[in-house]
This record gives sequence, structure tokens and C-alpha cells, in this order.
Amino acid sequence: MTTGKAPPPPGPSAPPPLPPQIRTRLVVALDHHQRGDLAAAERVYRKIIAEVPRCFDAVHLLGVALIRRGAFGEGIGRLREAIAIDGAQANVRVSLARALLDTRESQAALDCCNELVAMQPRSAEAWFLRGNALQQLEAQAEAIASFGQALILQPNFPAALNNQGHSLRCLQAPGRSLEAFERALALQPSYPLALNNRGLALLDLKRMPEALRSFDGALALHPAFPEALANRGAALLAMKRFAVAAQTFERLVQLAPDFGGAAGNLLYARRNCCDWREYDELERRIVAGVERGEFTDLPLAFLCVTDSPTLQLSCARTFAALKYPAAPAAAITRPRHRHDRIRIAYLSGDFGDHAVSYALTGVIEHHDAGRFETIGVGWGRQNEGPARARLEAAFGRFLDATELPEFEIASRSLRHPRR
Repeated sequence: MTTGKAPPPPGPSAPPPLPPQIRTRLVVALDHHQRGDLAAAERVYRKIIAEVPRCFDAVHLLGVALIRRGAFGEGIGRLREAIAIDGAQANVRVSLARALLDTRESQAALDCCNELVAMQPRSAEAWFLRGNALQQLEAQAEAIASFGQALILQPNFPAALNNQGHSLRCLQAPGRSLEAFERALALQPSYPLALNNRGLALLDLKRMPEALRSFDGALALHPAFPEALANRGAALLAMKRFAVAAQTFERLVQLAPDFGGAAGNLLYARRNCCDWREYDELERRIVAGVERGEFTDLPLAFLCVTDSPTLQLSCARTFAALKYPAAPAAAITRPRHRHDRIRIAYLSGDFGDHAVSYALTGVIEHHDAGRFETIGVGWGRQNEGPARARLEAAFGRFLDATELPEFEIASRSLRHPRR
């Protein structure tokens, strides 16, 4: 596995030994730092740096203190300054990598982690941080491998298992992702994030009651966990328990009023159980959010909120940008072929015992096979009786994409059929 460039060499000369009084002041500053008195720690660090500009520990720890109180710009600058003073110290790169991940400077974080892995190839933390950077860059397969390397070095690493499970889920491998979350929870049962993620994998696998229990477990440990509340509501909607779902989304709106999709899901759940409280107010709130370009509702549910094509398009664009962020152009390689027929792909999650199938099957069957090559791409509904079987037979090619990542679906759809 490529780990990037070798770390830069140390500065032109090693910093001289610190005078005893400076070492004493560093101890005082660190004591302030560890007790959480960041302002006092910063004052001492800055005084030391004013006297000894190349004091690595003071520069590094000042950067850490600044980041801890949210001053990321100066904090990251100080960490880079510390690396310039002594590039052989791995701990400052750990601090820098974490800060860059927090600010979502993902490529810079990956570059830093590659240097860290080159310096410490036996460090599980270095491989873990590298996996996080790759995950932010949507390089999920590489992230899985990096987390795997961390787990080889440190098998009892719940966070690496949790994050590996997340990447597996992003690649639409819910069974394998569930295994990773279960392993993380076996090591750390009181792990709200892993409980929430396990619930998501169970939702993917249509195991709704188990998913609901997992979200409830996360909320028992962390009641103010917006994502777990939103996912609990989604599980209840899937189970058609609309009144309880509405109560869950009410809690979410109270806890996090601007949480993505919360207002729309609350209105949808209430609508399905004929609860018309605050209906007009919720509609206005949802529309105002869509007008601002915020994710306040799902496009399909938003059709019931307004008949404005402009707003519906805005809602769909916001949702698509959030759920399917732009990927590198090289992610899909499209071979150039000459085709004798026009190729059309139909994509749906409702190829089965559903109105879409009943309405569409005849259309597909009446395509002129001499002029058109038809491709069906379906997910979610499998082995659903005669309707599904008839549709599969009607298409020239049919791809079950239930557990395939988006780029793999696109690649297979574009693939030239064998002759």
C-alpha cells in the first residue's frame, strides 16, 4: 500500500537545550493546559516563544491549545511551525492530522497521515487517522484497507472497527458493515456511535425491529444524539408506526431545530396519522428552508407541500448534492464503443410487486429490440413474484444493484455486452 512521501528532514539544526527556567515555565503551562485553563496556558506558551522562538514544545502545545478552544487557523499554523522546527517528532503530526480532519481539509490531512505512516509504519493510530482522511475523500475501499492495517496492529480498536463498518456501508455492503459494528460493540458495548451505525446497517438489511432497538440503545447512552433520533424516526416510518415516528421527530426538532430533513419528516409522519397540528406553520418552515437551499424535506414528500416546480427542483438539487456529492471525474472510466442500437437504462427501487412495475412492464416489452438495447437496474425488491420475473425477462439486461456502490452500478451499466 502506498503511504506517500517520506517525512521532511528536521530543521537546519536541532534546537538548543532549554534553560532550566524555561523548562520550569513549560511545566507550569502544561499544568494549566491539563487542568483546562487554556487562556493561562497560552499566555505562558507565548511568553516562552517570545524568548525562545524555536522552542518546539511551546510551539506545539500552543497549537494544541488553540485548536482545543476552536482557533483552528492559528493552531494549525503553529503545528506546521513546530514541524519546521523539528520534523522528526511524530506527535506533532498526529495533532496536525486531527486538526485537519476536524476542519475537513481532507487532502492535506491525507498528506500529513502519509508522512506519519512513513515515520511510524507500526502505529495503529497513524493508519486509523489515514483511514479517516480517505473516508472524508470518499476513497472508501482504500479507507477500509487502512483501517484493516490499524486492526492488524491493534485488534482491540473499536473506533477503527466502527469507521471500517461505515466505509463498508458506503460501499453498500451492509452484511459486512454489520459484522464490523458488532465486533466494535463486543469490545465496547457502551458505544453510542457504533450502536447508531449498527442500526443503519440493520435498516439497510430491512431488519427494522432490530434497527429500532439499536437506535434506542444509542439514545439510552446519549439522549441528545440527533442522528440517532433521526434514524429512529426513519425506522418507525419504515415500520408504518407514524404516530410514534412523529413523537420522535418532535423531540428531534426541539433538540436540533435545523437538523436536515427533521421538519419535513415531522410533517410527513403527522400527515400519515391525520395529525394536523401546526400544519401550516410546518409547511411555511419547510418551504422557507428550501428557498434558502437547505435540506428540510425529501423531494418525494415535498411534492405534498408545494406545487411549485421551481421549489421542487431546488429541493431535489439540494438533496442530490447532499446525498451524492461530486466524485472525481476519474472514478468512472467510460470505454468508447460504437453501438448499433440506442442504449436506455431504467433505474428503480420498485421493480417488483409495485405500481411502477405494473405500469412500466408493457412499455419495456414494446421497445423495438432491433433499435434499442434496454437495461434494467433495480434494488431493494428481490424475488417478488411474477411482476419482477416478467420485468427481468422484458429487459435486454437486468442488473440487481441492491448491494452495489453507485460507481459500480454506473460501470456495469456502461459495460459493452458480450456478443
